[in-house]
Amino acid sequence: MHTPRQMVWGWALGLLIAGVQPAWADAAADRPTSATRDTFVFGAGSFSPRDANPAPTGGRYAIYGRAQRHYPSGLHLGLDFLWTDAEYHTPAGLSGGAFTVISDTMNLMTAGLGATVGIGTELGPASLYAGIGAGLYFSRMTLTGSTFGFPGTHEERDTGLGYGAYAGLDFKVGTRSRLGIEARHHALDADFGPLSNGRMAIGGTLMLLTYRHSFAAAP
Repeated sequence: MHTPRQMVWGWALGLLIAGVQPAWADAAADRPTSATRDTFVFGAGSFSPRDANPAPTGGRYAIYGRAQRHYPSGLHLGLDFLWTDAEYHTPAGLSGGAFTVISDTMNLMTAGLGATVGIGTELGPASLYAGIGAGLYFSRMTLTGSTFGFPGTHEERDTGLGYGAYAGLDFKVGTRSRLGIEARHHALDADFGPLSNGRMAIGGTLMLLTYRHSFAAAP
């Protein structure tokens, strides 16, 4: 059975492979195509973290944005922003001291900027696209607790390189507007010291509802 991660990578790589050859062939033949245009994609939805040690208790929220330039060949290049939020089990045996009570869950926030490359094709009112990307991401794991009844928090932070793949489908709802869905797999590792058992996988799968705005009228 295919995992969400394998499905996203399969869709992205399949469309990229299938789309690159005819896209560049069209450009080489100098056939009439639409003009270069810029778009912005905003997405919001759910984040399902990858199994790790310590284990996630479940996904929460994801916000995603991508500014991109579309070329007549079907190629698009972009810069993106990613923010995710998830909960993890507190590592077994972790203690805050004799007079401190700690929570049995921790909160993970990840945010970062990256660059993307992809390919897309128009299918009537629909647009099918896929791509890959990489970027620099900041992550913060937070554990809450209390000492003699006074609340407090302990944070561990890490910054690292991550990569991902995305695939989506959207539909024209206006001259410059589209609504759709996008699946994105994000791969990233981090080390949170006492809040993790060494380096841990903190990536996962995003399922997003998207809005795409074109700064020039789409064909």
